[in-house]
Amino acid sequence: MSRTTTTTSTATTDYWYDATGMTLESSTTGGANATYLRSPKGKLLSVNSSAGFMNYATDRLGSVTATTNTGGNLSNTYRYDPWGSHNGITGSTYNPYMYTGTYNDHMLGYYQMGARYY
Repeated sequence: MSRTTTTTSTATTDYWYDATGMTLESSTTGGANATYLRSPKGKLLSVNSSAGFMNYATDRLGSVTATTNTGGNLSNTYRYDPWGSHNGITGSTYNPYMYTGTYNDHMLGYYQMGARYY
């Protein structure tokens, strides 16, 4: 397992990765903590965080199209154009995983795909 750390003026967050992708997000200054569940092939299935439990619904490309909360209620929906730009988002629950199921770094405004940002 490898680790990456991000530090801002208000928080320091550690991101832990295994062979399937990011599995743990931990803030050392009292922010969000999250554990991500993935399939053996790396498909994002759910997250258990300090905000609660959330399941992911994805399309054939692996893009997150919806999220549901602990009660099974729809919390967010997502639509994208063919290049990954948001074409419509409903809901306000925080979710950093979107197009092709990859991490959207909100501080940089890019998707992290492997070792590169797009």
